[in-house]
Amino acid sequence: MNVAMPDGTTITNVPEGTTKKELMQRYAASKKPKTLDPSEYDPSSAEFKAKYGPTGSNAENALAGAGKFFVDTGRGLKQRMGMLGMDDIAKYRKLDEPLMDTKAGMAGNIGAGIASTLPALAIPGVNTVAGAGLFGMGMAETQPFASEAERATNLALGGVAGAGGQKLGQMAGSKIAKNIAGKESARAAAKADQAVKSATLNSAQKAGYVVPPSSARPSVTNRVVESIAGKAQTQQQAAVKNQAVTNKLARLELGMDEGDPITKEALRVIRQNAGKVYEEVKNIGTVSVGDSYKTKIAQLSRTADDIIESFPDAADASTKKIHKLQESLQRDEFNAKGAVEFVKKLRSDGRKNMQAFDNPAKNALGRAQREAASILEEEIEAAIKQSGNADLMQRFNEARTLIAKTHTVESALNEGTGNVMAKRLASDMGKDKALSGNLKEIAKFSAAFPKAAAEQLSSPGVSALDTITAVMGGSAVNPALYGLPAARIGARAGILSKPYQRMATGPLLPSAPGAFDRIMAPEIANKIIPAAGISLPAYINE
Repeated sequence: MNVAMPDGTTITNVPEGTTKKELMQRYAASKKPKTLDPSEYDPSSAEFKAKYGPTGSNAENALAGAGKFFVDTGRGLKQRMGMLGMDDIAKYRKLDEPLMDTKAGMAGNIGAGIASTLPALAIPGVNTVAGAGLFGMGMAETQPFASEAERATNLALGGVAGAGGQKLGQMAGSKIAKNIAGKESARAAAKADQAVKSATLNSAQKAGYVVPPSSARPSVTNRVVESIAGKAQTQQQAAVKNQAVTNKLARLELGMDEGDPITKEALRVIRQNAGKVYEEVKNIGTVSVGDSYKTKIAQLSRTADDIIESFPDAADASTKKIHKLQESLQRDEFNAKGAVEFVKKLRSDGRKNMQAFDNPAKNALGRAQREAASILEEEIEAAIKQSGNADLMQRFNEARTLIAKTHTVESALNEGTGNVMAKRLASDMGKDKALSGNLKEIAKFSAAFPKAAAEQLSSPGVSALDTITAVMGGSAVNPALYGLPAARIGARAGILSKPYQRMATGPLLPSAPGAFDRIMAPEIANKIIPAAGISLPAYINE
């Protein structure tokens, strides 16, 4: 219930049974004055300053602090002219104290001091240590002071801080310049180091090859993505795709149709067809040789001769066969018909000896036989050229090149799968065997990315771990885990797709110097740090 008091005051919500004494206590409490909150009415109170600041917002305080710098300069000049005394300066500081107690006010004051000093650094001599020190003393003399001791301190501080700021700026500028040069040098070195591999990858990607992105660009993103897709499975999937590309490129180089299997018989047929021109070559008659031919023949045994010279007892059957081969070839002329057949035999024997991978002596003989065949063909070519038969010359060269390529592909062929093994072509390239066209493309890619170019006989399936995680996790934790194997397969397809390959396999280079390094950092070092030192007396006493 409500109770009306004699003075008209109404006491509300008075419970039944309230005594007269309790009623009077409530009446007395209602008449006490309310406690006022200083943050709402007293700008000089700590509560008001904490809530609103001495003048208002941070922006207002910053502007006021900036204005104070210029006002203080004016007060300092008036003080020098006798228009203001030290007591006046002390009073002004007391009035400005609330503003300068705020961070925004102090920041505005310092910023204005630095900004007003910057143009002076363009004056010849000011940007030296001595010049900055003298200018700092001059700036200090324009500032108001509340005591002679403060004035002397300002002068000393202006000189020391001005000179020190300039020296510090010079040191910082030198360090920044070295940092920029270091970044540029590291980036250029990394770019040079990766240039060949990047060029190989760019060319290979145009041919259809793919790589696990982290093998070309080991960035955090690529590593994480490959971990999600399955690193081993991604490598296997890339190898499967690349094997098809290798076989395709080999067929193109040999002029085979896309669906033709690569077999020894198929290669023999290509050689047989290309070799028909040799029947015409046999009819050119006697081929006279020059000194260059004899020199090349003499060099066939250079490796074996070097060994025997140092180790006479090391001569073996292969060495003797090389010397015997040299003796049979050292002549002033030969018949083209016999030479053509001898070339065929040398290439056949050389190929067999080169395939004895665990027998260095046979390899040496095979290289000599293959080189001898090339020397004979060069002499035959010179004779055809001398005869003036340009058409025969062209067809002979094309046949030589094609037949040589069939032998190269055959040496790299896995007869059991019909796949051309890229690593064997890379090995040929490493032995200085001349490769060209698509065969060189295959070899270079395999040399740069051996795992991605390796023969992979089956596509990666779903791992046992993924299956267990999908089944158990899907039933016990979250049904979404049932889709884990499919998600990983999709992720592998995504990162081996052309768009992702183009985007994510470029070279990983150190970061280049940014805008801050090139613009802001030198400005800070060469101008702002010296200006801050010169203008220090303007706000050190606040």
